[in-house]
Amino acid sequence: LTCGDGWICKTVNDSGYLSFGMGFTGTKELLEWVRTTFHSLVPNMDAKKLSDNKSPNCRDYCVWGATFYWLAKMFLSLDIPRLERKWDLARMFVERVEAGNVSTKMLTQIKKKRPTDAILAEFGILPQLSPQISPPPV
Repeated sequence: LTCGDGWICKTVNDSGYLSFGMGFTGTKELLEWVRTTFHSLVPNMDAKKLSDNKSPNCRDYCVWGATFYWLAKMFLSLDIPRLERKWDLARMFVERVEAGNVSTKMLTQIKKKRPTDAILAEFGILPQLSPQISPPPV
Protein backbone atom coordinates (compact mmCIF):
# COMPACT_ATOMS: atom_id res chain seq x y z
CA LEU A 1 0.00 0.00 0.00
CA THR A 2 2.81 2.41 0.84
CA CYS A 3 4.60 1.72 -2.42
CA GLY A 4 1.35 2.22 -4.37
CA ASP A 5 -1.10 4.73 -2.93
CA GLY A 6 1.09 5.89 -0.09
CA TRP A 7 4.05 8.02 0.76
CA ILE A 8 6.89 8.37 3.23
CA CYS A 9 8.09 11.88 3.78
CA LYS A 10 10.01 14.25 5.97
CA THR A 11 8.88 17.76 6.74
CA VAL A 12 9.33 20.49 9.29
CA ASN A 13 6.37 20.38 11.67
CA ASP A 14 4.54 23.33 13.24
CA SER A 15 7.06 23.45 16.10
CA GLY A 16 9.98 23.76 13.70
CA TYR A 17 11.26 20.20 14.18
CA LEU A 18 12.13 17.80 11.39
CA SER A 19 9.42 15.15 11.33
CA PHE A 20 9.12 11.87 9.43
CA GLY A 21 5.89 10.08 8.58
CA MET A 22 3.91 7.91 6.23
CA GLY A 23 0.48 8.25 4.75
CA PHE A 24 -2.01 6.68 2.42
CA THR A 25 -4.87 7.66 0.17
CA GLY A 26 -7.79 5.27 -0.15
CA THR A 27 -11.41 4.57 0.53
CA LYS A 28 -12.72 5.12 4.04
CA GLU A 29 -13.09 1.35 4.50
CA LEU A 30 -9.50 0.60 3.44
CA LEU A 31 -8.08 3.32 5.66
CA GLU A 32 -10.19 2.21 8.64
CA TRP A 33 -8.59 -1.23 8.20
CA VAL A 34 -5.12 0.36 8.04
CA ARG A 35 -5.83 2.39 11.19
CA THR A 36 -7.09 -0.68 13.08
CA THR A 37 -4.09 -2.74 11.96
CA PHE A 38 -1.61 -0.02 12.93
CA HIS A 39 -3.29 0.36 16.32
CA SER A 40 -2.92 -3.40 16.91
CA LEU A 41 0.83 -3.08 16.17
CA VAL A 42 1.47 0.14 18.11
CA PRO A 43 -1.19 0.03 20.84
CA ASN A 44 -0.21 3.34 22.45
CA MET A 45 -0.41 5.37 19.27
CA ASP A 46 -2.35 8.62 19.26
CA ALA A 47 -5.84 8.56 17.81
CA LYS A 48 -5.62 9.55 14.16
CA LYS A 49 -8.51 10.68 12.04
CA LEU A 50 -9.06 10.17 8.36
CA SER A 51 -8.60 13.55 6.75
CA ASP A 52 -10.72 14.93 3.96
CA ASN A 53 -8.68 15.38 0.80
CA LYS A 54 -11.45 17.01 -1.25
CA SER A 55 -12.16 13.77 -3.12
CA PRO A 56 -15.70 12.38 -2.92
CA ASN A 57 -14.47 8.77 -2.68
CA CYS A 58 -11.10 8.92 -0.91
CA ARG A 59 -9.53 10.05 2.33
CA ASP A 60 -5.98 10.39 3.63
CA TYR A 61 -4.49 8.73 6.69
CA CYS A 62 -1.08 9.67 8.12
CA VAL A 63 1.12 8.67 11.05
CA TRP A 64 4.17 10.62 12.22
CA GLY A 65 7.03 10.60 14.67
CA ALA A 66 7.12 7.86 17.29
CA THR A 67 4.30 5.84 15.73
CA PHE A 68 6.03 6.01 12.36
CA TYR A 69 9.32 4.91 13.95
CA TRP A 70 7.78 1.70 15.30
CA LEU A 71 5.88 0.92 12.10
CA ALA A 72 8.96 1.61 9.96
CA LYS A 73 11.09 -0.57 12.22
CA MET A 74 8.59 -3.42 11.86
CA PHE A 75 8.01 -3.07 8.13
CA LEU A 76 11.72 -2.75 7.36
CA SER A 77 12.33 -6.05 9.19
CA LEU A 78 10.18 -7.87 6.61
CA ASP A 79 11.85 -9.39 3.58
CA ILE A 80 9.56 -7.87 0.96
CA PRO A 81 10.29 -5.81 -2.14
CA ARG A 82 9.70 -2.09 -1.71
CA LEU A 83 10.33 1.11 -3.60
CA GLU A 84 13.66 2.29 -2.25
CA ARG A 85 12.99 5.94 -3.12
CA LYS A 86 10.27 5.89 -0.47
CA TRP A 87 11.72 3.46 2.08
CA ASP A 88 15.15 5.11 2.20
CA LEU A 89 13.52 7.90 4.23
CA ALA A 90 12.16 5.33 6.69
CA ARG A 91 15.63 3.78 7.02
CA MET A 92 17.12 7.23 7.55
CA PHE A 93 14.67 7.99 10.36
CA VAL A 94 15.22 4.64 12.10
CA GLU A 95 18.99 5.17 11.91
CA ARG A 96 18.67 8.71 13.33
CA VAL A 97 16.61 7.45 16.26
CA GLU A 98 18.97 4.57 17.00
CA ALA A 99 21.99 6.87 16.84
CA GLY A 100 20.26 9.18 19.32
CA ASN A 101 20.12 11.95 16.72
CA VAL A 102 16.57 13.03 17.65
CA SER A 103 15.17 15.19 20.40
CA THR A 104 14.75 13.95 23.95
CA LYS A 105 11.04 14.53 23.51
CA MET A 106 10.99 12.18 20.50
CA LEU A 107 12.90 9.49 22.41
CA THR A 108 10.41 9.82 25.27
CA GLN A 109 7.49 9.41 22.85
CA ILE A 110 9.14 6.38 21.23
CA LYS A 111 9.55 4.70 24.63
CA LYS A 112 5.96 5.59 25.56
CA LYS A 113 4.55 4.10 22.36
CA ARG A 114 6.72 0.98 22.43
CA PRO A 115 4.83 -2.08 21.19
CA THR A 116 4.63 -5.19 23.32
CA ASP A 117 7.55 -7.60 23.46
CA ALA A 118 5.35 -10.20 21.71
CA ILE A 119 4.78 -7.90 18.72
CA LEU A 120 8.46 -6.93 18.54
CA ALA A 121 9.49 -10.60 18.78
CA GLU A 122 7.04 -11.51 16.01
CA PHE A 123 8.89 -9.08 13.71
CA GLY A 124 12.28 -10.35 14.92
CA ILE A 125 13.36 -6.94 16.21
CA LEU A 126 13.20 -7.40 19.98
CA PRO A 127 16.89 -8.36 20.31
CA GLN A 128 17.93 -5.50 17.98
CA LEU A 129 16.52 -2.61 20.03
CA SER A 130 18.97 0.09 20.91
CA PRO A 131 19.45 0.83 24.62
CA GLN A 132 17.96 4.31 24.14
CA ILE A 133 14.52 2.89 23.38
CA SER A 134 14.54 -0.26 25.50
CA PRO A 135 13.16 -0.13 29.01
CA PRO A 136 15.75 -0.45 31.78
CA PRO A 137 16.21 -4.01 33.10
CA VAL A 138 14.07 -4.82 36.12
